[in-house]
Amino acid sequence: MALKDRSTTPDERRIEAIIQKGSRAAAIVTENEKPQNVQMRVLPSLLARIDSVRDRKPREIRQSRHAWIMEAILDKLMKEE
Repeated sequence: MALKDRSTTPDERRIEAIIQKGSRAAAIVTENEKPQNVQMRVLPSLLARIDSVRDRKPREIRQSRHAWIMEAILDKLMKEE
């Protein structure tokens, strides 16, 4: 198996955009508030759709499934509040 060339770096603007997306979630949580675990049941077909969207981004800037779902929740809250 050939190794991928990792000498190229992603575009700095794309990296900054990812960092800024993450800052929205951080801004909502107060300093003394701790995350609470929540169990979710999600259909495998929905997880496959989420992973398909995530996989379109380069590995270097791809969000985790958890981060992607949290961003989707925050986007929905921002639209409805």
